[in-house]
Amino acid sequence: MSVPIAPLEPATSSSVATLWNKRLAWIVLLLVIVALIAGNLYWLQWAGQTGITLGYPKPTVKIASLASSTLTLYKATTFKAQGNGRDLKYTWNFGDTSSSGGFGGGPGSSTPSNQPVNGGYHGQEISYQYQTNGNHIISVTVIDPLGQTSNDAISVQVLPPPPTASFTAQTSTSYWFYDQVSFDASLSAADPSTHIASYTWDFGDNSRPETDTYSSSTYHYYQQDGTYTVTLTVTDELGQSATYSNKVTVAKPASN
Repeated sequence: MSVPIAPLEPATSSSVATLWNKRLAWIVLLLVIVALIAGNLYWLQWAGQTGITLGYPKPTVKIASLASSTLTLYKATTFKAQGNGRDLKYTWNFGDTSSSGGFGGGPGSSTPSNQPVNGGYHGQEISYQYQTNGNHIISVTVIDPLGQTSNDAISVQVLPPPPTASFTAQTSTSYWFYDQVSFDASLSAADPSTHIASYTWDFGDNSRPETDTYSSSTYHYYQQDGTYTVTLTVTDELGQSATYSNKVTVAKPASN
């Protein structure tokens, strides 16, 4: 027994149009999806460049001005950075062989006084002590959770502590016409990283000051009895100086 097969109806123009309309709709939908994806990717890239990525503004940071750009060797100095952003982490570099990551860490550093906050303007403090002379660049970099960064830098000069000046005096010879007084400045000292380059003596009797670049000792002839204020100025090789004054009394021997 055979089953009758219904003959295929020829496609009409309306059915063909409907099929193409459906295909066109799918193509348009696909193009819209691709455009949306591309647009989102472009927006994310643009937002990252302009600093509005996912609600995180692009951070900024600035190192606060120091009272002086000349720092003293071995002496701790506090540095402050003012950051603007969200959940910022700080990394300092002091231009020598050490650096500190995050909040504190590294030689001479300490925990900051201000912790990061979400949004707003906040700061961080860190203390550092240089172990070497010279010119250094201090930089700070902030980074937020999205990896956006900002940095700032300043330059400083690090010098050793200034020298110290001191001397002793002793009347070595007394004559009728003058008194010879010996002076010894060997107690003066400079930091081990430098040395005393000169000794300048003002003997307090209106004579011309004398500068010696070789010896820490000298002598002077006083023509009259009296008490004189002697001033010693020592200068190290970096141009730093120190002054010390003391009174010296001279008198000729009494006649017999």
